Amino acid sequence: MSPASRHAGGSQWRAWDSSQLRRPAVRREFNLQLSDRFGLLEAVPPEGADAQAEYDAMAAAIREVATNHLAPRGSRRRRGWQFTLSQRTLRLMDARQRAHTAWLRSKSAAAKRERNRANRAADAAVQRDRERWIGQQVAEAQGMLRKKNLRQFARACDRLAGRSRSHQIPPAMRDVSGALHSGPDGVLKAMTESFDKLYGGETKLSDETLNQLEKDVAAFELTRATEVDEAHGRPSDLAETEACARALRSAAAPGGDQLDAMLLRCPPAIAWLHRFIIAVWRSGRAPRK
Repeated sequence: MSPASRHAGGSQWRAWDSSQLRRPAVRREFNLQLSDRFGLLEAVPPEGADAQAEYDAMAAAIREVATNHLAPRGSRRRRGWQFTLSQRTLRLMDARQRAHTAWLRSKSAAAKRERNRANRAADAAVQRDRERWIGQQVAEAQGMLRKKNLRQFARACDRLAGRSRSHQIPPAMRDVSGALHSGPDGVLKAMTESFDKLYGGETKLSDETLNQLEKDVAAFELTRATEVDEAHGRPSDLAETEACARALRSAAAPGGDQLDAMLLRCPPAIAWLHRFIIAVWRSGRAPRK
């Protein structure tokens, strides 16, 4: 594969749209091709295997299969109506800015009339694009509702309402005395009082409870130390490697090699990753990259 730079100074590897692996046909073909390449190797690397060479072989195989079966990842899609304005609307907005600048320079009646005309034309174009975007979102929400995909239906409704689920503030909240507070300031005040009551006061525990807590902590530390010693005496097995790969966040950004979580979760990639981990554990050396 010939490396392709995405942007100046960026990674030398291209990025792939790994979300396509959610499609059964694509995932099946991807796993088959990667399994064919891994099938030429043993599950356990030989003694003295170079961890860097193992990593390079694994990464090169995943990149080659991804290049053959996955499309390049495009730019992030922005969903607000402000990012869907047509080229005609953008040109009218530029014309409005030029007309306003001309009016500031001359302050003449003709320049004022031209400025008002440009304002009306640009506002009408923005309104048309906004109504078109709203119609598209309504159609998408209705389609998701017919498919009973309630998650996507809720997201479409949030976009229509201009809400973001990650920044919502409850409209009202009761404080520690039971009084109801509304509005951002009232909700913040109720949250502050509740937090102070839960975490601001002194905690009083009996001597018996404290002694029991100390015993529990000591027993936990002893058990944890035994588990760590046993784990350090052997490399992770395939089940542990798979559990770690499954726990990776799908939305996490990949490293410089562009191998993201979706690519590493495939069963052949997990087996190859386990072989690489064994090579690192035996050699005691991690790869340079």
